[in-house]
Amino acid sequence: MGAVGQYFDRTKGKILRVKTQLLKEKPWIEVDYVAGGMCMLVSGEVARSGIAPDPKLFFGFEELDFCLKVKRKGYSIVVDNKLFLEARIKHGRLDFDLPLYLKKTNLVREYYSLRNLLYISDSVSLPIMKRYLYLKWSLKAIYGFRYGPFYGWENMKIITLAFYHFWRKKMGNTLKLRNG
Repeated sequence: MGAVGQYFDRTKGKILRVKTQLLKEKPWIEVDYVAGGMCMLVSGEVARSGIAPDPKLFFGFEELDFCLKVKRKGYSIVVDNKLFLEARIKHGRLDFDLPLYLKKTNLVREYYSLRNLLYISDSVSLPIMKRYLYLKWSLKAIYGFRYGPFYGWENMKIITLAFYHFWRKKMGNTLKLRNG
């Protein structure tokens, strides 16, 4: 159970926003994922069944991995819609639409997103998602040059490094994060 949650597209490896209208229609909804810091309460039965987050994923993906494993074992993850709506109102995100692609200010975040999603695709047996991630991120490596040669090169290096570290099974806190 959590205060704020999202859906997860297991084909594309993408977090999907819960529609605000849905939050107004019911007292609670079932979701796929409750992010860190969103007041997740976990049943002792889940822990006793041996489901645990993988701390080697680093950078917030432990919760996604954990929630997907919980769902795979047949448990439900629910959020309180009243709390969810209050959070959206407080942060001015009632009608927020995520743009298709934005130039990233912190490419290290991109590294962790890709590398950890690839690990998750293996840990919860989602081969279609892994193939999609390879294709999408390969295209993103090229698309980054739209923002100039320096950004394009840095973007491509980060994406290539994420692929390489995944293939070499390098996990944990591997790159220094910076603010932003």
